[in-house]
Amino acid sequence: MRKPDGPARSYAAPSPSEPVEHHDPGPALLLLVGLLAGAAGGVWLFWRFLVREHARMGTLAMVLLRVGDASALVAFLGYCIWHVAMGVPVQSKAAPAGLLDRRLAWITASLVGSLALDLGITLFLMEKENRDFHLARTGQATVTRVRKRSFPFGTIYALDARFLDAQGVTREATFFLQDGRVEGLPWMIPLATQAAVRRGRVPFEVGIAFDPGRPQRHWLLGARWYDEDRLHTFSLVMIGAQLLAVAAFTAAVRYHVQTRRRLPWWGDLQMVLPLAIEVAAVCVLVAGEANHHRVTWWASG
Repeated sequence: MRKPDGPARSYAAPSPSEPVEHHDPGPALLLLVGLLAGAAGGVWLFWRFLVREHARMGTLAMVLLRVGDASALVAFLGYCIWHVAMGVPVQSKAAPAGLLDRRLAWITASLVGSLALDLGITLFLMEKENRDFHLARTGQATVTRVRKRSFPFGTIYALDARFLDAQGVTREATFFLQDGRVEGLPWMIPLATQAAVRRGRVPFEVGIAFDPGRPQRHWLLGARWYDEDRLHTFSLVMIGAQLLAVAAFTAAVRYHVQTRRRLPWWGDLQMVLPLAIEVAAVCVLVAGEANHHRVTWWASG
C-alpha cells in the first residue's frame, strides 16, 4: 500500500455538501504594485518636505513614527506569502467556537497593538514639540525673502531667513505664516511685522525660538508651535483611520460568523486593509499636491 506523500495541510477541506468559495489572491499583487508606485511618487513629490521633517525630528523619531507602517507592511506580506506563495486557498470555512480562529485573532491583536503603539509615539512626539517650544531659546532672525501663495482659505507666506544659533553659527530657515481670509495673520505677530510680511519688503527682523541642541527645530514667535503640515499630524490622521477600519472589519467578520456560522472568504483581507488605507491616502495626497501644492509649493522657488 502506498504511503501518504506527507502530512496533511493545517486547513480542512469542506465536505462535498458545503458550498466552496474560491477567490483569486492575485489582486494583492496589484496592491503591491500600487504601493511601490505610490511610495515612489510620494517620495519624489514630498522629498524636500521629508528632508525638512527628518532634520527637525531626528532619525530616532522618524523611525518610531514608522512602527504602524512596518506592521501594515508585514501583515500585507504575510497575506501574499500565505495565499500567493504557499497557495493556501482563499475560501470560506466552518467557524471555530471562538468566532474568530486563532490565526486571525492573533493578526488582529498584533495590528491593533502596533497601531496603538504608533498612536502613543505620535502623541508623545506632539507633546514633546509643545514642551520643547516653551523651553526653546529665543532670538532674532533676518528675513531675506518673502514668498506667498493663495489658497481658498487664505494666503500662506514662506519667510526665508537667517539666524545665529547658540554656538554663533549662521542657520538658514524657512518660517510659515497663514493669513486666513477671516482671521488674518496670528494676532500675536506685531503689526509692523505683519505689514512687512504682506508688503514683502526685505530685509526685516522677526522674533524666533529654536532648540539649542537641534537648531533645525525652530519656530516663529507669535505663531502657534503646532503646524498642521507636520509629518506627525499626517501620522495621527492615518493611524486613526486604520484603527477605525480594523475595528469595523473585525465587527463585520464577527457578525458574519454569528449569522452564518462560517468564516467569510474575505476575512484574511484584514491583513491587507491597513496597507490599502495607506496606499489610498498616499495616492490622494500625491494627486492633490500635484494640482495644488498645498504642502510643497515653497520648495520649488
